[in-house]
Amino acid sequence: VTFDPWVTTSPITAIVSISTHLIGDTFLADDTLSAGIVVMETFTNYGWSVRPDMNALNSNLSSAAINNNISSTLYAFGGNRKNTFTVSDTSDRFIPLSNTWMPSNTTARMIKGVTNASAATVQNKIYIDGGIDNTFNAVNNNQIYNPASNSWSSGFAMPIAVSDYAIGVYKDSLIYYMGGYNGSTDVKSVQLFAPSSILWVPATQMPVAGSQWRGGIIGNKIVVTSGFNSSSFVSKSSTYIGTINPAFPYIITWATGPDYPSGVITQSAGGASLDQASGLVLFTGGDPTPTGTGIEAVDYTFAFDVNSNQWKVGPPKPTPAYGLSNFTPVVDNDSLYMVALGGITPTGQIAANEWLNLGPFQLVVSVKENNVASLGLSVIPNPVSDVARINFSLVKAAMVKAFIVDVLGNELEVLTSKNMNSGSQQLTWNSSGYANGIYFCKVTVDGNTATQKIVKY
Repeated sequence: VTFDPWVTTSPITAIVSISTHLIGDTFLADDTLSAGIVVMETFTNYGWSVRPDMNALNSNLSSAAINNNISSTLYAFGGNRKNTFTVSDTSDRFIPLSNTWMPSNTTARMIKGVTNASAATVQNKIYIDGGIDNTFNAVNNNQIYNPASNSWSSGFAMPIAVSDYAIGVYKDSLIYYMGGYNGSTDVKSVQLFAPSSILWVPATQMPVAGSQWRGGIIGNKIVVTSGFNSSSFVSKSSTYIGTINPAFPYIITWATGPDYPSGVITQSAGGASLDQASGLVLFTGGDPTPTGTGIEAVDYTFAFDVNSNQWKVGPPKPTPAYGLSNFTPVVDNDSLYMVALGGITPTGQIAANEWLNLGPFQLVVSVKENNVASLGLSVIPNPVSDVARINFSLVKAAMVKAFIVDVLGNELEVLTSKNMNSGSQQLTWNSSGYANGIYFCKVTVDGNTATQKIVKY
């Protein structure tokens, strides 16, 4: 039986009733069915896309991105790989510009393989704290990945070893770890790490203990939702909103928010948008069973809008899955995406690489960082078929290196590497020997690098 579409102009909760009456029916009490329907506002998005699968089946992995307006990089770390459910120390790297996963052996392995952890990016370094190791115990390792040198280092250990926490980054400077499982019980601690001072600070605790939380930070608001009670083996739908005191970031005022729209959920993906004005912390997938048994996976996608203090709905994730962690923001081709990697379906692990498009976006770059503007770097003509003229200017004499790289970051040709006088400068690049495609000219002046994209045809 089908009905004409019903349209509402605003988010509401409605009761929909359907009644039937058959000829000769003398018992009318069972002729009506009723169901509650929550009509939600949608958040702005342009749908999901599916990109090449990861290098291996994986779940409960950590993911993070190093974003810029030219060419971002997405990373996947650890997790349970290849349906063996052994803990991995592998690091994988995806280049959105070329839509390619690099071979696993090209990215440095983690110091210690972990699963059920989350990753955070601060000042172009990636931090992975806690998680579960191969002995299935919670660990307190503080692992720091530097993409510039493709190397790992260890920071001060996490004070309370936990896995399955919610994570968020405040002002590209502080990482918050909310709740989690310490190997024997759930905790309600909030652990704050300041990478610049390598200090751990206890922050205002969560209202309740829990694990398998998911969340994020946008502006000075923390959103933490759903999760699991390990003592009673009961899944949750609760939402908590924290307000960070800007003067004393370890002070958080917690309030109860609206429950997760679809009900109880565990092991979903969660993360905050990079678009601070949007006010969105987003979630997708998860296990909806009341006891987190993993016999079912969903494709629901929701966002909590801290500006309106309400949940909004998005399009279904292409592959229903749980065993997720980070919902990672990635900037690509002047748009902002949220990326969900891997996961588990009722039939096993997947290697999914699924991208939700939130629309046009560019990172705000400070004057100091915006070397393209400060140097006046330009390439003429662009696109180019043979010889390109590369122009820039120097305020003062400086050591200059100019070179060409491909979309994978491989250095192809050095145009100059010497001390240059102040004033206008011009170099040339003969592209005739290179295949058609996208390249980048990089000009490094006293350690600061400007980048300009070049299209070769």
